[in-house]
Amino acid sequence: MHNYAVIMAGGSGTRFWPMSRQSRPKQLLRLLSEQPLIQETVDRVRPLIPPSRVLIVCNHAYLDSMRAMLPEIPKENFIGEPMGRNTSPCVALAAVELGRRDPDSVMCVLPADHHIHNVARFQKLLETALKGAAQAQLLVTFGIIPSKPHTGYGYIYAAESMTTVDGVGFLRAERFMEKPPRSMAEEYLNQGNHYWNSGMFVWRTSLILDELRQYVPDVINPIAEFAQAGGRFHADDPGFESMFARLPAISIDYGVMEKSRRVSLIRGDFGWNDVGSWDALEEILPADGGNIAVGEGTMLLDSRRNIVYGDGVLVACLGIEDLVVVATGDAVLVARKDRAQDVRQVVEKLREKQLNKYL
Repeated sequence: MHNYAVIMAGGSGTRFWPMSRQSRPKQLLRLLSEQPLIQETVDRVRPLIPPSRVLIVCNHAYLDSMRAMLPEIPKENFIGEPMGRNTSPCVALAAVELGRRDPDSVMCVLPADHHIHNVARFQKLLETALKGAAQAQLLVTFGIIPSKPHTGYGYIYAAESMTTVDGVGFLRAERFMEKPPRSMAEEYLNQGNHYWNSGMFVWRTSLILDELRQYVPDVINPIAEFAQAGGRFHADDPGFESMFARLPAISIDYGVMEKSRRVSLIRGDFGWNDVGSWDALEEILPADGGNIAVGEGTMLLDSRRNIVYGDGVLVACLGIEDLVVVATGDAVLVARKDRAQDVRQVVEKLREKQLNKYL
């Protein structure tokens, strides 16, 4: 039985504009280190899963960039989606592909743009999750032990034990909750047994195929039928785009995880962040004089608690507080730090005004 990693790299990261663009999505950016986020993700699983068993699912427009950035991964392991359809179709594509390559496989599904602080601990728990998913026929997810009442994450309630593997408890995931208001997030924290939804999963390929057939047949059936008829998940196959365009856009959480009775949660204590917006850098990178300053040239004078990113340009700040300032060669973002989650509104306005050269 072989383990595989499926890395979901389809998002564009609109909340990281103006660094993130249609031609340069967030997962290709070097936000946290000298390596792009997707390379960090591949490297994290390498001790457990070799590059030959890593699949990348991304937008077709990014295929060439992804392949150039990850030459160690075989060309045939990249699947280019013709358009975004959320995570259920993404998982279904990968599961059908692995099902025909290696029916007895176990797959972990990881977003391409997360940060893990304690990589060794993550690898140990991932190894346990792979073993538990294979032995107990479970859909396993990592629930992050919350450190504060975060309102930007979904939550999972899990208390009852389902099984134990290598001394690690697999809890029954009983309820999934959307991103809560602060008062509710505080209540979750006080109650205990509530975990941040990491969006990382581990399961046997055969099991997720069965669960997809049961809960989202309108997603899995067209993909499976297309593959059975000899279709290829590639833009060169004229039927792929038309088939994929007809699929509903459904998340794997809503489509399967919230409905299945086989979902189990492992408590994650490895320092996780989904790097969702500019203010996430404050939780990950070390502060310099109270500021987070990234890029080739930043100068901050009499300024506090700011996040400043200069992409090939000098950014000088004087007497500012609690701001996000990002400058690229053709665009500048200035926002209150507490509005960092709303940067996508800028992208939506640019699209509305058809200012495509800035997208």
